Amino acid sequence: MKYIRDAEVKSKNYDQLSVCIGAGLFPLATDPGKSLMGQWLDYIQAIRNPDHYPGNGLPDPDELERRDSILRKAFQGINDTVLAVYIVPADYNLGEICEIFETLNTTGTKVSTVDLLHSWLYNDTVDDENPILLREWIDDLGQREGAVGWASKTNRPEIVAQIATACYVALDSEKPSPRAVGGTKKVSTISSIKAGDLLATPAEFWKEFVEHAPAIAGYVGDFQECVSSSSFPLLDCPYPVTVAMYVALRWYMDHDSRFSGQWTEKELNALFGAFFWRNSLTGRYDQGFLSQSATDMKALKELLFLRAKSANANGWAANVNSALEKQMRMEMPTKGNLFEQLLHTKPAGALGRALTLPVRTRPRVDLLDPDVSIVFPSAKPVELHHIYPQAWCANNQHGALGEVLDSNKSEFDYVRSVANLTPLTRESNNLWRAKTPGQALASREVNYEVASARLGTHFISEVAFSALTAPVPDPLKFWEDRASQIAEYLVSRCTVRL
Repeated sequence: MKYIRDAEVKSKNYDQLSVCIGAGLFPLATDPGKSLMGQWLDYIQAIRNPDHYPGNGLPDPDELERRDSILRKAFQGINDTVLAVYIVPADYNLGEICEIFETLNTTGTKVSTVDLLHSWLYNDTVDDENPILLREWIDDLGQREGAVGWASKTNRPEIVAQIATACYVALDSEKPSPRAVGGTKKVSTISSIKAGDLLATPAEFWKEFVEHAPAIAGYVGDFQECVSSSSFPLLDCPYPVTVAMYVALRWYMDHDSRFSGQWTEKELNALFGAFFWRNSLTGRYDQGFLSQSATDMKALKELLFLRAKSANANGWAANVNSALEKQMRMEMPTKGNLFEQLLHTKPAGALGRALTLPVRTRPRVDLLDPDVSIVFPSAKPVELHHIYPQAWCANNQHGALGEVLDSNKSEFDYVRSVANLTPLTRESNNLWRAKTPGQALASREVNYEVASARLGTHFISEVAFSALTAPVPDPLKFWEDRASQIAEYLVSRCTVRL
């Protein structure tokens, strides 16, 4: 590749294609009047046209082949690095442009809202004793108990920024004014946790927020306990934005004068847990959750304020259960519908994570080794594995079992369903998949009388255990019983109970 100055282009007539070709040069600028492929074909033909060379004499064949090769490689490079162009109207503000950047599926270095926040917060606090270095602070937060697996400058750092802005939005009492965004003097209104709202969250609020890192990490940990009675990473959360809502409500309790002790943490957890599960199992946040979450947070807060006006906790719980369904239009999932979903192939996306979350988090110890904790973050790697191994299922698709194990014949694809998954350490899985389930359990002397509590956390009842260890395997009975238990558990989590 050779760079030629404009003066030389004009003096040597390189703005004429025939002159360029004769000098062995090919303009890399695209012709707006032609397609890229059309321009490439013109060049291929032009280099073999004698009219483009001094004295109408073509270069020797080897030189023509060399130029042809250079031309092909050059245009292949251009073709492989074509960038999508989005023309942003002049009246779009910086926050809206950030949303476009984060929505488009682009290659190369991504400019994120957090990158802008990091720069602006540092610029706004550079003269302070402890300037805010947002990316580093996010990493530090992720090392604190409760926030492990939830805060990282390289893995969805916008979640932490959403948490901060949600805390700001939740406050009713006096708070610092939003910052102007995009170099304008107009003060923004912060009403959601979209990119523009994150950018408008003032440095004065961020200063207070970062000083409360231990409390924030604790809120994140309490969120996990609230919705799943155990800890789990962001990766397993159906809608990670819900952590911002929960933390914001906890921040409100500790920082807003309007709160005045009108509800308890236990009551918040009862309401929020039911909201989380109804929301996750019905796919309510599959579209437009950044705006909806702020609206829902306000609605949940007002339902909590009703507690002080209720004569007793049970009466309040009944009222808010009704409000979740009627006012917030959050239907109660049915056991029958969940039962079928648990027997189908594990769904993708938020629903798949919702259905597997209790399967992942309810067990506290390994199925085969009760001395090994599998609670996140565990010392040993823990993953979901198939209870009836896929290889075993593939090898037994004959006779009566074929009607169950062959997905082309069975009602559901049981083998790849949530009902066939449970968390195991790598060591236990290596033993498990090498044997039938009954053999693996017998090799570790696992029987129901001794291990009923442990098996129960894995959603394996006495009926399911009997089917799992029977001399003649009965996987259908096992899967249906297990799906029934998981579905019943999920339905129970959708109701406000105190």
